[in-house]
Amino acid sequence: MSKKEYAYGLRTCGSDRTSYNGFVWPKKGKVSAPDWMPTWECGNGLHALLNGEGDANLLSWDDDAVWQVVKFDAATMIELNGKVKFPECIVLHTGTRATTTAYLWGLIGAGHAIHGLILHSDGKLIANGGDGSTLTGGYGSTLTGGYGSTLTGGYLSTLTGGDRSTLTGGDRSTLTGGAGSCFTVVWWYDGKRRSASFNEGEDHEANTPYKAVCEGRNCRLEKVIK
Repeated sequence: MSKKEYAYGLRTCGSDRTSYNGFVWPKKGKVSAPDWMPTWECGNGLHALLNGEGDANLLSWDDDAVWQVVKFDAATMIELNGKVKFPECIVLHTGTRATTTAYLWGLIGAGHAIHGLILHSDGKLIANGGDGSTLTGGYGSTLTGGYGSTLTGGYLSTLTGGDRSTLTGGDRSTLTGGAGSCFTVVWWYDGKRRSASFNEGEDHEANTPYKAVCEGRNCRLEKVIK
């Protein structure tokens, strides 16, 4: 018998841990779908975002939302539009957006654009963070790195890097970099991926937050007024 290969997912539910049709998720442990059907359609199974990636609109961003990390047999997974479904899983962690996304990051490591990720390279949430760190987050992520760090976030992300850092964010992201830092903003318009680069000293000031505003084919930085 071959050994199971497990996959990990990120999901949210209401403050009482209920989801579609009143299904109640446990805080921890095994859970099975009562209506499982191996079809390539939404429903009839348990759902999550594989590795915390996919369609961020399928997560709840309410302040009282419950976030969970689940583990399931990868062989039973059916990929849908922006999410996956499976017949059963094990709930590994239940908590807030911050604790849950950090828990998932600890399981699968860097290189995945985990939606809602909140990481600071100060040793508290990342064992090997700090100067020269490479952090990647998805929609609404908050990433903080030291000198020479490389930070990549999606739409509405908040990125803060030290001197000579490289920051890449999406539309409406907030970027702050030290001396010699470089910003790249990526957005979509008219079905095409577009990007714009901004250098410290020429396009933005050091250690000053800027918001990326992308409209049509153009993108600009607006200094954040506190």
